[in-house]
Amino acid sequence: MDIANFFIVGYSIYMAGILAIDIGTHYIKVVEGYQKKNRFIVRNAGIIRNPVPYAHLNLNENQQKQFSIFLKNFLRDTKIKRRETVCSIGGEPVIIHYFDIPDIPEDEIKSSIELELFQVVPGGIENLEYDYHIFPCSDSSKRTVLVTGIPKIRCDFYVDTLLMSGLRPIIMDIDGLALVNCYLTMDNKIQKAISILNIGARYTNLAVIDPDGFVFVRDIDFGGDRITSQIARHKGVSISDAEQIKKDPFLRKRFKILCGDYFLMYSKKYQHL
Repeated sequence: MDIANFFIVGYSIYMAGILAIDIGTHYIKVVEGYQKKNRFIVRNAGIIRNPVPYAHLNLNENQQKQFSIFLKNFLRDTKIKRRETVCSIGGEPVIIHYFDIPDIPEDEIKSSIELELFQVVPGGIENLEYDYHIFPCSDSSKRTVLVTGIPKIRCDFYVDTLLMSGLRPIIMDIDGLALVNCYLTMDNKIQKAISILNIGARYTNLAVIDPDGFVFVRDIDFGGDRITSQIARHKGVSISDAEQIKKDPFLRKRFKILCGDYFLMYSKKYQHL
């Protein structure tokens, strides 16, 4: 199977109509739209609780079937018509690796990247779907490379899940790079470094865009669920009550909760980034 391509920063697609899907830990989000005169027009959108978290990646065929049926019904009920689909992936399965290479001829770059992957990825490229991007560098003697990838078995499983749901995946992106692409679509004249945080239930996607064209992305193993668990533990309440406290400003004030404090407590582990 020709699995979905990984596109790095700066791609643009003329869209007569396309569906974007975000399969989160707790919710599935979809947006259907098209491009018109350099603007993206939203035709339809929907959000629904995910009944089978990680079913698109966990290699469990029974859960995959259950999830695909649910997604197909949701798309039908939401009156989503487009089947050409853009999706993204992040977290534990994704490989994000930066390294420098000498300023070598273009026809030698791919083999140099493959050699690097053999050293940092178990099994090398044989079982990996990957793509790379070379950043501009002020030092003419070297070039910085970003490689992103995902094990083929996980990629195949994700794509098969979408196909079973009646969709036709055409692009698979990396969550952090999708944030970058979205921002640059709205504002491609960066005057100073921009940082973007997308805090999900399980992972936080960090993206930094530099005016010189360099992009830094990381998936941090921390999200809203961790904050909920800490509130439940510190305040002696149930997980469901802690979730309500986290979302309700009045309850946060009543229980003297500053969710930013919980995020800061864990983010200190990642200061080296």
